Amino acid sequence: MTVLALRVSYLAARGLGACAAAAAFAAPAQGADFPIGLRNADRGAIELSRQPSGETAFTAAAGRAPQISKAITVGLAHENDEDGSHALTTPFLFDYRNNRWEFLLSGDGFTRAVSDGKTASGLADLAAVAQYAVSLAPNWIVLPGLGLGVPVGGHVGSRHLSEVGQLLTVVSPTEKWTLGAGGIVSRSGGSPPGVNSYGTALLAKAQYKIDDDRAAIVSFKRGYKRGAGGGSVVAAEFDFPFFFKRPAALVAAQGLSRGKRNTAIEFDIQF
Repeated sequence: MTVLALRVSYLAARGLGACAAAAAFAAPAQGADFPIGLRNADRGAIELSRQPSGETAFTAAAGRAPQISKAITVGLAHENDEDGSHALTTPFLFDYRNNRWEFLLSGDGFTRAVSDGKTASGLADLAAVAQYAVSLAPNWIVLPGLGLGVPVGGHVGSRHLSEVGQLLTVVSPTEKWTLGAGGIVSRSGGSPPGVNSYGTALLAKAQYKIDDDRAAIVSFKRGYKRGAGGGSVVAAEFDFPFFFKRPAALVAAQGLSRGKRNTAIEFDIQF
């Protein structure tokens, strides 16, 4: 089972969450720390590497057998910001894997955000990520990759391109455990005055394979952007079979930093 959860790291990446779109109703491209779609790119960076015990990723990286797969994941998420703002999103993700290469196209889909009595609705930005698996040992791979945030405009999307570079490492010390860590550097266009266009983030996660269909994951991310400050988020995820045994995931995320203690819950199902 491969489930690409779509919500694990959004709080630390963006700092405010999707609800900021409503507050930035008059000028959505300028009012956000990161464009909404950008968090899909960097959340996807660590999520893409995850397989139960890492079997598929490690097999492909070692070149032991061809691994070609396609998957579409759709979800429903609700976010609450610390200031009372909230948003409903319909995230999606298309994943294509061809041996060592993996390509991702994702977005928050249709988004409805409410803040200070103002409502913003529309399509969120798209994000595209490509990564390549390099095998360092039978149970250890490194995943360099690049991502691009594609603006869609409107009241929710941005008007500027964003770029992401990643370097991740994934190790599977036992049949049950998979550990991952990595770093991300991002650049967002149209940053407000006094806010640096470049941001950084560190990620860590641990996955425990319960059985062939179920897994539990804990993730942590710390992001920072000069002029906008930093933020940390922790997330817990449970992967399980659902509706004709389709892979599904339930994710809960909590911001830990002062002023950014936002929460989110999401359900995803893969086809």
